Amino acid sequence: MNEIIKLLDYIISKEDETCLREEILPLIDKDYKNDKCYDYIKAMLLKGFKNSKEEAIYDKKYYELLSKSSQKGCKEAQYLVANRLYENKDYKNAIELYRKSALQGYANSQWCYGIDLFNGIEGVLEKDEKEGLFFIELSAGQLYEYAIDFLIDLYKNGYGTIRANSNLYKRYKLISKWV
Repeated sequence: MNEIIKLLDYIISKEDETCLREEILPLIDKDYKNDKCYDYIKAMLLKGFKNSKEEAIYDKKYYELLSKSSQKGCKEAQYLVANRLYENKDYKNAIELYRKSALQGYANSQWCYGIDLFNGIEGVLEKDEKEGLFFIELSAGQLYEYAIDFLIDLYKNGYGTIRANSNLYKRYKLISKWV
């Protein structure tokens, strides 16, 4: 399934992917109907819209599919649903989904969960720089650019209880050249 998700990311980045979408849907219907990320893939393969009415229908269907897949434990869907919850200021539920996805090794969620832990969110999440840094470093280890840039700045200047560290600064500066 991971290979299909990577291929899907490539496909949806292309401008004219209609024929590929039509070929993929029957394949996932046949082989992956019970997979936790099945609805995530269907959401990613939804066609666009031509007007605001179609946009509303598309958005509703997209979010329903993502939510269903998120509840089944698909880390990519959990991340996207968490983003929507976060935008709507539902921080408690967003952070829980980021955490679940991060624990499955999804770099984007590790970054989001880590930075929220590192800074804390008043009344929602207690600040924990050490655990937050752990998740940020996991994300950076997967070459997630935001995490790497954060660590470069952190180890160059220090912040809170974290002191500047020239060795770690140099390490992450070198890693940033790989991204």
